Amino acid sequence: DAIVILATDHMKAWTLAGGVPQFAVGVGPTAHGLGDGGVAARDIAVHQEFAAALLEGCVNQGADVTFTEDVRIDHSFVVPLTLLDPDGAIPIVPVTQNCNVPPRPTFERSFSFGQQARKALDAIDGRIVFVATGGLSHWVGDEARRAFMLRRPGTRLPDLANHPVELEETGPVNEKFDSDFLAATQDSRL
Repeated sequence: DAIVILATDHMKAWTLAGGVPQFAVGVGPTAHGLGDGGVAARDIAVHQEFAAALLEGCVNQGADVTFTEDVRIDHSFVVPLTLLDPDGAIPIVPVTQNCNVPPRPTFERSFSFGQQARKALDAIDGRIVFVATGGLSHWVGDEARRAFMLRRPGTRLPDLANHPVELEETGPVNEKFDSDFLAATQDSRL
C-alpha cells in the first residue's frame, strides 16, 4: 500500500536558513522531487494517512520528529524510488534523517527513532515496504566544504554561499569501513 522511505537531504530541501531537523516526516499530499544530482524532477504521491499515523505514533512515544506539509525530496529519495517504482504507482511516506549537517543524531538516537518508527508502523493496518537509503562512507564536497560543515552551529549561514554543495565532488566509498560498520551493527557492537 505504501513505501516508507528513510533518506537524507543534501541541504536542498532543508537548509541552514530554514532549519535542519534531525528527523522529519512528510505529510503533505505530494513529495516534490527536486531534480538534483542528475535526476529528473518528479512528483510522487504521499500516503497521507500512513504518514500521519507514523508521525503521531512516533510523537506519542516521545520522539522529537518534525513534519512538513510542503514535502520536498532530493536524489537520495528519488533514485531508489525510480528503481523500485518507476511509474510512481505506489504512494510513499518520506522520512528524512539529518546525516549531513552537524550536529547529527547519535547512533543511539537513530536506533531509538528506528524502534519508535517500527512500533508506529506496526500499528498501521496495511502493507508497507520500508526502504532506507544512503551511503555510509562517502562524503559530499571538497575538503574546504567538509571543514566548513564541521563548524559550530550558528556560524555557517553567513559563509554558506562560499561553500556550495557540489555533488560531483563526492568522495570514494571506503568498502572496508562499510563492511566493518555493517558487521558491528549486525553484532550489536554500536
